[in-house]
Amino acid sequence: MRRSWSVSITTTVTACLAVVIFLATAQTSLAQRYLEQQPKLNEKEAKALIRDLTAIFRGNGMTAANKQVLDQYFKGWYFPSMTSQSPQALGELAEKRENFFKRNVNLCTNKEARDYLIDTAGREMGKIALQNYHPATRYNAVLLIGLLNEEPGGSGRNAKPPVPWKQGTSVLLKLLEKDSFGSGENKVMVPMSAKVGALVGLQRHARFGIDQAQAEQLNQAAMKMVNTKEGPTGTDPDVHAWVRCLAARVLITQAAEGANQPVVDAVTLLVADPALQLDDRCYAASLMKRLEFEGSASLDVKPTVLALASLTDSVMQDEAKKAKKYQQKIFGGNRGAAFGGGRGGGFGGGEYGGGYGGGGLGGARGKQEPKYEIRRLLDRVYGLTDAMKQVAKASPEAQNTLDPLLDPLDSLAKQAIDKDAIVMETATNVISLSKEMSRLSAAMQPADPAAQPPAEDEGFEEAAPAEEPVAAAG
Repeated sequence: MRRSWSVSITTTVTACLAVVIFLATAQTSLAQRYLEQQPKLNEKEAKALIRDLTAIFRGNGMTAANKQVLDQYFKGWYFPSMTSQSPQALGELAEKRENFFKRNVNLCTNKEARDYLIDTAGREMGKIALQNYHPATRYNAVLLIGLLNEEPGGSGRNAKPPVPWKQGTSVLLKLLEKDSFGSGENKVMVPMSAKVGALVGLQRHARFGIDQAQAEQLNQAAMKMVNTKEGPTGTDPDVHAWVRCLAARVLITQAAEGANQPVVDAVTLLVADPALQLDDRCYAASLMKRLEFEGSASLDVKPTVLALASLTDSVMQDEAKKAKKYQQKIFGGNRGAAFGGGRGGGFGGGEYGGGYGGGGLGGARGKQEPKYEIRRLLDRVYGLTDAMKQVAKASPEAQNTLDPLLDPLDSLAKQAIDKDAIVMETATNVISLSKEMSRLSAAMQPADPAAQPPAEDEGFEEAAPAEEPVAAAG
């Protein structure tokens, strides 16, 4: 069973919104500077219109009276309620966004009413996204814009795809391209969360198709984002790194017909960037599985091959350190674990980069129990192997260079994911393979006259099995 990177993206985006809400609500002194719309109706008055809404959604055509009802409900209550800065309202944004589609748009069989509702929602959310509302409010508005369709998609096999709201694509592009709107006292900054939301929406729009002019504009904006190594002043480097990865994902979606040099170079830049976290670099590598390299003999993939080799070495050295630390705790007398025959558990429902489901070598499951995170290892290894398998199709030279790395990584993953795998065995295999990967990677890299010989492991000796099991904490 393999973990989907799309789950990682969803989790990360959700976590981003949660952080935005927490930080903004924690700083109550700053809340007063954000705009907020006051609903013209209270909740009871709004709910009294639901019967009329249902009749409009199921009817035919649109009258002036119908439009008035829609405006009263959505512009008079529903959308303004999404701008409240109270902690409760901010926490309900995702649910309200979901319900807008589930209980309204998706139930509307009246084309004229649906078109009016989509256009109204897009314009109202556009105002929020581009003006100085609470960051979480703007993020929610951006996500909603990205989900709007001019034409709904069908269902079942061979169903037609939806047609994204074209005006929404323009709004999302503005948010991606600009860091601020206006000037002086009227200057409105674009928070990084809004750019994340824009990239999520643009990824969806690119997947279902946008016109050529917008596609070229999107390519330029996404390419610029990938190549911008530092975010605006005050931006968390890790957040900016993730935005660059999302931009690379958009580029690859746009290049669905086949790999091209600018896109390959852009993704390679992320894979090779030592300033990025290893998990982000592995995610960037995993994106290459969506590119078709076969038949692309004109592509120069040598830098990509070298970047993958270097990243493989970095990943395996990092995993080896963690595996050694795990072994030291097990054999070093940690009283929170017992040496037994426990097996690694199955995948749980943890976050991106989270731990494996089951315990290591059995014993007590207290806070002090040593753990080696198999799930993190598999996330990283699969990102690397997915990339290698695709890049290897570019040429026989690329395949011959990558196969010595790919084969042992595949074997490691198969052993680690086996339901009967012992975590200690996986940790030992990781340590052993790290040495081989270091040797292979070094042999591939161009010679560096200034390079120093690698240092020996600092004082770590693989411990022999204990003569007697360490007693579990009583």
